[in-house]
Parts: sequence; structure tokens; C-alpha cells
Amino acid sequence: MFTPQYLSGLVVFTTFALIGSGCTSNDSSANDTSRGGRSPAVTASGRVDGGTDRVAANGGARQSLAFPTGDRATSLVWLQANGPEQVRLGQPYTYTLTVTNLTDTPLHNVRVENLGRMNVGTPSTRPSGNVARLSPSNGGEARTAGARNGDQEAAADAAARANAEEEEDTGARRAAAIWEVGTLGPKETKTQQLNGTADELGTIGNCLSVTYRPTLCVMTKVVKPELSVTKEGPAQVLICQPITYTYRVTNTGTGAVQNVQLQDNLPDGLATADGGRVFRADVGTLREGESKTATAQLKATRTGSFASRATARSGDIASASREVATAVKEPALAVNVEGPEAQYVGQAINFRVTVRNTSDTPATNTVVALSAVGGNERIADRNIGTIPPGGSQSFAVNIGAGRGAGNASLTAAARAECARPAQASASVQILTIPALLLECVDSVDPVPVNGNTVYTITVINQGTGADSNVGIKAVLPPELQFVRGGGASQVNAAGNTLTFVPVATITPKQTLTWTVECKALKAADARFYVELTSASLSRPAAETEPTRITTGDAAKDIRQGLPVTPAGGRGPATQPGATPDENK
Repeated sequence: MFTPQYLSGLVVFTTFALIGSGCTSNDSSANDTSRGGRSPAVTASGRVDGGTDRVAANGGARQSLAFPTGDRATSLVWLQANGPEQVRLGQPYTYTLTVTNLTDTPLHNVRVENLGRMNVGTPSTRPSGNVARLSPSNGGEARTAGARNGDQEAAADAAARANAEEEEDTGARRAAAIWEVGTLGPKETKTQQLNGTADELGTIGNCLSVTYRPTLCVMTKVVKPELSVTKEGPAQVLICQPITYTYRVTNTGTGAVQNVQLQDNLPDGLATADGGRVFRADVGTLREGESKTATAQLKATRTGSFASRATARSGDIASASREVATAVKEPALAVNVEGPEAQYVGQAINFRVTVRNTSDTPATNTVVALSAVGGNERIADRNIGTIPPGGSQSFAVNIGAGRGAGNASLTAAARAECARPAQASASVQILTIPALLLECVDSVDPVPVNGNTVYTITVINQGTGADSNVGIKAVLPPELQFVRGGGASQVNAAGNTLTFVPVATITPKQTLTWTVECKALKAADARFYVELTSASLSRPAAETEPTRITTGDAAKDIRQGLPVTPAGGRGPATQPGATPDENK
């Protein structure tokens, strides 16, 4: 009971109870929780009121009850009623009902019922007080159905008879449904306002209960796994480089997918490390949203463009990647070496080396190895870097011609990354040339009449090549007489002409020597003539050695016209060809 507050008008006390907190019911389904039913008056909470909570605040009252146990932790439904503690006679009032599904599964056929009777004060077998009939706010007001004090007993009897008749007709009394909630989803809450009007003084009693149909839901998750596969690789490689492809398989659907297999059928020209034509990978199980990667190391067996797609499959689930193409290229080198046709021994030979890239891809790290035969220098390799497609690089190479005749050659071998080696050579004829020097010197000059002098004839090969058939011929002046001769070859005398047997070969830097001894016959300015011939000389080379032959008597020599010069004088004492009288 609540103590009335005396206001300026008449006051009606209101009591809104939930089943199990003092209300009685003849409904046989109230205690049948297996059918959903209503909460019993005494529940598992151990409280006589079934676990009802009542809170007064701000002139109102909020009551709540958990169905069917009274304990929210073990119940299915939570019902709350919020209404005023008291209302004025003849004025409408509003109650708010809130029902909550405490479970994780739907509750069906949920309805809030007004059982309609409430014992106020000391419990007895006969009800007392007013009974209010409530209706939803959108359905209009419900007037109080309670009888006056003098008619309470008759009203209770009439209600009992009505209940009995209803049970006989239907087998179970149905309470008045004031709110057809319907289906409550998991953890869902719904709210309803109820309107009523107090027509008489006293206490309005309303007892509420909740019926529902609990469900046991067997949950089966329906999934649709889907596969997605991507393939990534280089757009271009050189033929000697490995080709790395990366595959990524993803489960883009729902649920897990098992036994996922990845396969890439390789085009002709690509192979796995062991020479296979198919790349396979066991991806295994992919959870929802999970991705796994696989890597293939391939090699190219030829140049060209190669494209393929990867396929990921698990049973009837399959996905193909986009087509990935890789161009395999190979640099191609061509080498050319140019040089002179011939060169003399000891002179520099100038070569020019040209390396061309005849392919459509750059030739990188290009190095040219150089080797010379017949030369006298060691040549270092040349690093000429990168040659663009269709481009070329040239450089000069200078070597000495060596010391002997024959041929000198230069070989250039070019190599670049992933390119096949290329080489070329050039040969130069190395020529020698003889260069003969002829000399003739007398041993005594001037020589007196009847005195002897020796002529030494010397031939030196100052050239780089040998000469052959070297011959010497000497002619004596009339004032000289041949005595003897010899040297590099035998001499033959025929009058004043001396002929030496030709020497077969004179090598470079070799010296040949002959001697001729002569006797002076008369005073004169004589000339000893020598002539040299050889295979390399197109015409004879000649040398004349002058010799002064005197009488031994200076005055006589002057009279004979010999060109003598006084001591300390600047000119001859006589003029050649003058008579003795003219020289006096």
C-alpha cells in the first residue's frame, strides 16, 4: 500500500504488479514454463514475490520482473512497468511497458497480458480494491473495471464464474492481452505506452504477465569461399637471368577453403629449375580473407615473348590470374678490327677496333680482351661499358712491329652480360728493308812512289732486313799496282780490275770487310774506285778513295805539279797542271 498525498483534488492510489508479486491466477499455463507460459508466483530466486523489483522515483514507480525465474541471469524475458504512484480522479494516466529478450535467440509470440486482479493489503481469498482495464495508447483509453465497495464480492464471484465457463469452453483461461509484442530478436527491447482513466476513488490494481514461445535455434553458417590469384613477374629479362614469378592466392569469400592447389602451365621456352614445363604449389587451407604467396624461379631456353596465366583451384572453386608476359632478350655483339696492310719492322702498327651491338637490347658491362701476335707489347683489356641497341664503340690500339719479318696480328674478343662472345682479328705483314753502307779507306796517304798502301773496303747492313748476293768490284788507277787482296770473299784480278766473289747473305747489322794492297808506281793524285752490288740495290753503289802518291822529293813534286801547300800557307804552292817553269 502507498500512503496518499493530499492534493487539491481527490486522489486515486495506483498499484501495478507483475505476476508473482501478490496476484492470483487460475490459468493453468502460468506455471508451465515448458510452453513458455507465465512466471510462477514463487520462482527460483527464492523470493515470495518472484523476484519483482520496485523502485519509486520522481512521483512514479518502476517495477520489473525476469521471466520465468526472477533472475536475469537465468531468465528469458525482462519486463518493466513504469507508472505514476497516484493519479487524480477522472484524469487519464499512462503506464510504459518495456520488454527485453535476454537470450541470443529469437522469442516468438511474445505478449504482455493483464491478469486483471490484485490483492491489496492483507492477503485473503477475496479480492478487494479497484480493477483497471488498460489499453495501448494507440488503441484508446481503458476505463476501470472495478466494482464499488458494496459490489466487490459480487464482482469477484462473477469473474470466477466467467473464468470457470472459459475453462470449460477452451480448456484454459486466456488473460486479456494488452500488448501483442510478436517476435523479439536476440537482446532486442521494445516499449509500449498504456493509457487508462481512474473513475473512482481507491486503489487501481493491474497484474501483468508475459507469455512467449522460446525457440531452440540450430545455427548453420552458410559460406561461399572464393579464390583470387594474382601473378607478378618482370616485363623483360636477359636470357641468362633467372625469371622470378610471385603468385598470391587469396580467399576473398566467406568460410575456409581447403586443399588449394596452384598451377601455372609454362609456355614453350620457359622451364622450371629442374626442366619442367609446369609450376605447381600446394597452398593448403585458406581461411576467410587469408592470403598465401608462392614463388617460382624459372629459366628461359630461348629468346622471345612468353605469357601464361596461373590457376588456383579447390574442387569446383577456381580462379585464374591475368596473363603475365615476359620478354626474354639477348644482346648480340659483332667485332671488327682494322689495320694497315703492311708495316716495316720497328715501326708502330695502328689498329682500330669496333664493337657493335646488333640486338634490340643494351649490351651492358662490355669488355674487349686484346691479344697481339708478332708485336712487342702486352695489351690490357678495354672496358667500354654499355652499348645501346644498334650502337657501336670504337677505339685505337697501337703496337710495335717487332724485330723480325713476318706477320703481326691483333685479336679482339668482346663479351657483355648475357651476350655470346664475339671476336675478330686483323693481320699485318711486317716488312724488312736492307740498307747497305759502303766505305773504303786507304791505310797510307800520301804514299811515296814504290811504297805500298792498303785499301779496306767495308759493307755494313744498317737496315732491318737481310740482303743477298753482295758483290764488290774495285778499279785501280794507273799509278797503282795490285799486290794482293782478300777478306769476306775471294778476289780475282784482271788487269787493274778486281772482282770479289759475291757474298750470299748479309744480315741486318752485319759487316763485310775486304782488303786490297797496292804499290805506288808514280807520283799522282790517284783515285781508288769501288763498286757495290746486291739483290736489294736497283743500281750499283760506288765509292772513290783518293790517294796522294809522291816522289819523296818535295821540290820535284812541285815541279811535277803535285798540289802541295807550304807549311802555314793557305793555298797550294803550285797549281795543278802548271809547268815547272810556271811554278817557279
